[in-house]
Amino acid sequence: MEHPTVAGLAASLVSILEHWTGEIRSAQDASAWMHHGEFAERTEHLAGHLAAIVALADKGRFASSMAVTRTALEHHIIDRLLLLADRYVEIVRPEDPATIDQWEADWAARTEPWTRDVESIERTRNGRALRLVRMGHKVRTAAGEEREQISPYWPALEQYDAFIGHPDAQLHIVQPFDDLDIRVEWASRNQAVYGAFLRWGSLCSNLQLNNLASDAELVQLQAHYAFLSAFTHATKSGYECDRVARPGAPNSAHLFGELALLYVIAVAIAQVDAWSAYVERRPHLLSTLRPEVLSAVNRSGTPLATSGSSLASPRSSTATRRPIGVRGRSCWPDTPPKSGRTISPPTTSATTGTRSNDSRACTPESERRLPASASLPHGAR
Repeated sequence: MEHPTVAGLAASLVSILEHWTGEIRSAQDASAWMHHGEFAERTEHLAGHLAAIVALADKGRFASSMAVTRTALEHHIIDRLLLLADRYVEIVRPEDPATIDQWEADWAARTEPWTRDVESIERTRNGRALRLVRMGHKVRTAAGEEREQISPYWPALEQYDAFIGHPDAQLHIVQPFDDLDIRVEWASRNQAVYGAFLRWGSLCSNLQLNNLASDAELVQLQAHYAFLSAFTHATKSGYECDRVARPGAPNSAHLFGELALLYVIAVAIAQVDAWSAYVERRPHLLSTLRPEVLSAVNRSGTPLATSGSSLASPRSSTATRRPIGVRGRSCWPDTPPKSGRTISPPTTSATTGTRSNDSRACTPESERRLPASASLPHGAR
């Protein structure tokens, strides 16, 4: 077997992630929370991608292996935000741009309910809207004690439906099965959620906004993403990459086989690191990860210890938070549904952690954001 040490480490890490639901245990005397189990299941799905990367590389299917690697990379980045993000950007637009002056005064005074979870504000480039950096949803007991912090990525992922399609396509695929206006509105909202939370550029912006990647790490991520995209998009560059002659270097099969294993190790370690940080923030809810798991991802004993991997632990990031995100775009569109079904972000019960839907969150007069405890500035659209 080529690369026996690296292959053994990759197999060990994948095996750990394949059984991740058993690693996430409630703290002593704490109740189990539904979303902790759901997040753990996502990690087991990621393990399936990582296993496929190795299996394809073993068969010499290097282009396919690298294509799946990009999927695994994006999966991990989404999970890092799902576990650790605590803020997001929202754009609010008043019917009368002059209202912005009053909103800025309200935020400076911190007297209005909508200002309670707003960390910073700034005007958009055209001056007709405000870009707000909002904190994620805090789950409190009936007595007001904070028990949990919900990432804005959880309701965003719950809200997003990858199968709806583009708003322009609804005319050709909906009738006679559904109302066209409702489906167009639904697809528009779906597209807005994707643009704000799931597009690659938004993933990177939200990593930086939440202090989960430094500027240098973002550059490295972009380099990896661009390289892997050559295989995802079936380019000639990607398909012929393993045929390039490299005088004096090992053959391409050796190089790509090792590269696949290193990617698996890097993504797996980054995933466990994100979970370690998540658990450490919740000692009253979750037990610490087992020493055997933490030992398996100890960088001092892996080939990636000095590699400068762009998938570094989120705990090591030194980025400075700043209000960046999707330029000039709210995650919810400007108009409410015309009739019928409403598409609203799930909220979380303060006492049980269960989810519900609040249809008011879709209307211009209400919150149009993920937390459900305060409303937008009066007149926001």
